[in-house]
This record gives sequence, structure tokens and C-alpha cells, in this order.
Amino acid sequence: MTLGSVKPFGPTKKYIYQAAVWLKNNSRPQDVIYTNDKRLGYLSQRKVFTWHNDYKLANEQFNYLAVVAKTRQEKKILLKYFGKPLAEFHSRHHKNINVLLFKNK
Repeated sequence: MTLGSVKPFGPTKKYIYQAAVWLKNNSRPQDVIYTNDKRLGYLSQRKVFTWHNDYKLANEQFNYLAVVAKTRQEKKILLKYFGKPLAEFHSRHHKNINVLLFKNK
């Protein structure tokens, strides 16, 4: 056992957990989440489709889009294309990191 498994090092990921709890409480068990962070699917106990850093939406059917935006530019692009998010969760340690949750139309 390592010390890191007992006491976490580095910044907290509470905002990831909060977003996952929101998804679990505000979506149906059969809903599908499209995300760039598979932790959101695991913690929300929902089926997920994931992608990595290209923001190309798949042809998959999904109910919610959950994006960990790591820069202001990423957030700005998401807001431009998807409008106001249903919910937004912020990192306390990195001011530009946000989880944005959108409902698929």
C-alpha cells in the first residue's frame, strides 16, 4: 500500500464528484452521458460514451453532454455552440477548469 492510497495528494476533484451527483440526481438510469471524462459516468452510475480532446460529437445517441473544460477558450466554444449549461461546477484550485452539463436536444 502506498501513502497516496491513504492520503490523496494534489488538488481535490470535488467538482467532478459534484457534477456526477447532479447527473445521478437529475437524469434517468437509462440516460446516456457523452463526456471527455469517464469518471463522470462511473460516479453517476450512467452509461457513457467518451472522447478525448477533439470535441467531435459522435453519431451515438446520448441524453446529456458533460464536458470538463480546462481553458477559458474551451468553455467559450462550448457556450457558443450549446448555450447556457444546465449546471456548472468549478475547480477550487484551477480557476479555468469547469465541468459543464448540457441536455442534448
